[in-house]
Amino acid sequence: FLIFTLPALRLAHGWLVAAVLAIGLIVGAFHYITGRLRGEPRLFGEGVRKQLAVLVAALFVLIAAGHWLARYELLYSPTGTVYGVGFTDDHVPGLTIMVGVALAAAGAVLYGAFFSRGYRWILGAPLAWFVLLLLVGSLAPWMVQRLRVEPAELALERDYLANNIEFTRNAFGLEDMEARDHPARGAIDAATVAANSGTINNVRLWDEGPLLQSYNQIQFFRLYYDFLAVHTDRYTVDGELRQVMLATRELSAGKLPAEAQRWVNRRLQFTHGYGVAMSPVTEVEAGGRPAFFVSDVPPAGVIPLERP
Repeated sequence: FLIFTLPALRLAHGWLVAAVLAIGLIVGAFHYITGRLRGEPRLFGEGVRKQLAVLVAALFVLIAAGHWLARYELLYSPTGTVYGVGFTDDHVPGLTIMVGVALAAAGAVLYGAFFSRGYRWILGAPLAWFVLLLLVGSLAPWMVQRLRVEPAELALERDYLANNIEFTRNAFGLEDMEARDHPARGAIDAATVAANSGTINNVRLWDEGPLLQSYNQIQFFRLYYDFLAVHTDRYTVDGELRQVMLATRELSAGKLPAEAQRWVNRRLQFTHGYGVAMSPVTEVEAGGRPAFFVSDVPPAGVIPLERP
């Protein structure tokens, strides 16, 4: 739903809103011009007022649908500590309220056109919707986030952070991961060093910042690929446990050329990155470049990737 259906609904919604606005402008301009040519004293007659009111009401119904779709897009919200629904998004039902407000505005416009004289209802309904949009849709969430959540962010966002971690692990197939504590033990002496030569031989020389910069300079290969973060891990290489630093080659869809910014490309073709860059933490090549266990496109190296 979130990958295909919701973007398709958003696209259809945008086209419908544009169509209603275009029809309203055409109808209004047509009646204004013909009325002036006939010398009518009033800007719009009663029939024209009702036609435009129906179009405005239809626009508010579409706005209500847009508010409803935006509820699902809260899963992409950057407001809280985590990327997705946080405390503010969960406890301030601004979008749900605005669905009702937009539908009420549609009803008020129709009532003003068919059952009331003057323009009080027709003009007041859009104004009321706009004011409530600012108060309920923007000001209220901002105040809750700044005044309630941020002073006690860890306590209020704890459950949402736990959900984010849980489902991220599920997405990567890490739900059965076991966490263990490894407490430090005493002072280090020569005997301890000799007994842990594998650890000493894997002492890290590289730092994440310079290595990330190197990856983005020599391993991106396409303008729309980016390395966003470097991580530390351990892999067995030639029968020896080695500490490595690696980064996934991720897709930055915003860097696609303008002519490639189409729905098919963004939703079906350019949907994910490709491969990784992996370096031993203890080795540096001539000129200060990192050595690689895995590099290039397609990925090649001492560690095979079945699904790059």
